[in-house]
Amino acid sequence: MAKSFPNTGATVGLAADRTAMTSMLEGQEFFETDTNKMFVYSGSGWVQTNSWSTTSGVTGVNNLIVPPSLRLSRSTAQSIPTSADTLITWTVEDLDTDGMFSSGTDITVQTTGIYIVSAGLAFGSNSTASRYVQILKNSTSVAGTIASSSGPAISGGTHTLSAACAVSLVATDIIRVNAFQNSGSSVNVGSTANTFENGSTFLSMVWTGRAS
Repeated sequence: MAKSFPNTGATVGLAADRTAMTSMLEGQEFFETDTNKMFVYSGSGWVQTNSWSTTSGVTGVNNLIVPPSLRLSRSTAQSIPTSADTLITWTVEDLDTDGMFSSGTDITVQTTGIYIVSAGLAFGSNSTASRYVQILKNSTSVAGTIASSSGPAISGGTHTLSAACAVSLVATDIIRVNAFQNSGSSVNVGSTANTFENGSTFLSMVWTGRAS
């Protein structure tokens, strides 16, 4: 049965109203109308129970219901020159629930937490040398995310590589995907001639929870 708190003050109001409250009871809830944040009193302090977007207000649903998620891909080929690290430029936004992507190469984290980040590249056919895909956090490789391979792609087909990791990110961190190949000539990732190649050049990110 629900319990009322007739002597503990308003349970809806401004952030300043909540911080000014005294004589709270354990389990009491308070919703801040100016920040769209929900709190519950633990017996020793207020604990926030949601993570509303600061930019979209009440329309930013609770992260536990719709987590910050992203999937980007390419609809056309991108040329990767030989022996030069090249950032992938994304042309298709398949999903973005948290405003992390606008255009170009950079994905800007909006919500702090642990993310599962996955990236894949479909290199066009080439008969020699090596290629790799690498996930970068603020221009530095995320440990364990370099997927590399040597030798030719399948004759007349593609050479696909993917990498994935769990990584702790904070708001304003930048995620990028780096490609490299050293065949002696340019090699494409993604291709207008093959839907599989386009879909296999991708980046996805899913928020899984708070870092602490």
